[in-house]
Amino acid sequence: MLRIAYTSQATFDFTDGDLITLLMNSRANNKRDRLTGILLHSEGQFLQVLEGEEDDVKAKYDRISKDPRHRGISMILREEADSRQFGKWTMGYTSLTDPMIRAIPGYDTFFDRDPAVSEAPVRRLLEAFRTDPALTPAIEGAGL
Repeated sequence: MLRIAYTSQATFDFTDGDLITLLMNSRANNKRDRLTGILLHSEGQFLQVLEGEEDDVKAKYDRISKDPRHRGISMILREEADSRQFGKWTMGYTSLTDPMIRAIPGYDTFFDRDPAVSEAPVRRLLEAFRTDPALTPAIEGAGL
């Protein structure tokens, strides 16, 4: 099993509708490709984790790296894994309020720093999303 995390910048301003369309398409494609993960977005910046069989993850990352909606793609984490961290999430998504954002360790400042410097902030952030019940997607496990 392979897990990667990368950051990228949008090449245009995503509306809420654009993000919902991206999310729904990602969920369908990831279910088909046996991928799980999480997608975070803030002001045109993305952090995504993908996990699954190595060939599936590599193929998805290659498609994303060629997608004209992204630029500045930077892989910040690549690791072999015995199990999935986001096994029930075909693509996790949670609508966050400002107080929730401030309560997630490192989220409110994550996109303000250069994540390539260290993967430690990414690991802390992902652990918060993986374990905090308040951040669990409402449709987790629904296969969407």
